[in-house]
Amino acid sequence: MVTDRCSTSALLVVLAHFYPDWILLWMALVSIDLTSHYAHLYCTLSSGATSHKATDEKTNFFLRLYYGNKYVLFVLCAANEAMFLALYLLHFTQDKAFSISRESVMLFLYVTLPLGSMKQFMNVVQMILAFQKMAENDMEKRKVN
Repeated sequence: MVTDRCSTSALLVVLAHFYPDWILLWMALVSIDLTSHYAHLYCTLSSGATSHKATDEKTNFFLRLYYGNKYVLFVLCAANEAMFLALYLLHFTQDKAFSISRESVMLFLYVTLPLGSMKQFMNVVQMILAFQKMAENDMEKRKVN
């Protein structure tokens, strides 16, 4: 998980360099990615789960679909990284020496953008639910004390 977070963050930093007009978006995506994953990891493991991917019938529908189906998880994660890769490649299509056409890269981006956006939606859902669970756990601890 650490390698994945670091490599995605590094790629987003490169995209921020290539597309500085969108720097707030790249910063938000890095922040959401790191925060959502570690907040979710903290909540699941502190509640006694053996894996952050563990789900049950009480788990939010979207998270259950995301973590409960390895194909959904793989497709969304792969598409998200492919979307960022397409944006990376798009930067180089301005160079005549680059052998891949801009149209090909744009097609690749259009294919990966909806699924990559769904992955970002999952990050936000995961983060909100983790924060809610943290608040609930904190309230329960305060009632006991």
